[in-house]
Amino acid sequence: MNASLLTIAIMGLVLPAMFALVSKNTNFIILEEVSLAVAALLMICYILSLWFSLKTHKHLYLGGKHAGEHEEHSKGWDTKKSIVVLLIATVAVAFMSEMLVGVIEHVAEAAHMSQFFIGVILIPLIGNAAEHLTAVTVAAKDKMDLALNIAVGSSTQIALFVAPLLVFLSLLLGNPMQLVFNELEVVSIAVAVFILNSIVHDGESHWLEGVLLVVSYLIIAIVFFFLN
Repeated sequence: MNASLLTIAIMGLVLPAMFALVSKNTNFIILEEVSLAVAALLMICYILSLWFSLKTHKHLYLGGKHAGEHEEHSKGWDTKKSIVVLLIATVAVAFMSEMLVGVIEHVAEAAHMSQFFIGVILIPLIGNAAEHLTAVTVAAKDKMDLALNIAVGSSTQIALFVAPLLVFLSLLLGNPMQLVFNELEVVSIAVAVFILNSIVHDGESHWLEGVLLVVSYLIIAIVFFFLN
């Protein structure tokens, strides 16, 4: 399901860029309208996916043998305490992320790194370090369904919620942002989702698939590192 959602996100992130590329005489207003319409549809998909996973088909996300584990762990914090801790953690992460971005910008300038490499590789890699560690940890415990949900779910959230939200917020702030990316970004996104679909299609995993995923990531990182 997450792979399918990412495929839909590809349409929303790639087609506006292709539209801008094909329609070279299209003015800024039309591109902005296209971005707003697509962003609204992507957010609707994300909201419906939450309803799907939390309400109508939540049994699919318990994962058979892990369902009992879920029931055991559900006897911990109540909803109120969980929400409070989540809000505090969110504020702390936002504060630390702001500090991180400020430091990375200076380091990147000193190391002569491109803005593309900073935004596409460096900040996501360091900013989501805890998430990456969690995914690797649960994968080491042979809980690959959970590991994939962590990794793919994060990408789905960015593509279907965060990016569209930034489009609407930028409009409110008087500096409209378009869902229009350059050709290399579009190809990288499309290739990444294609690889993901190829990996999860058979429902199995082994160490060589992990190697291929790491190599794919390194190829993208190398290309963006040398991009000016």
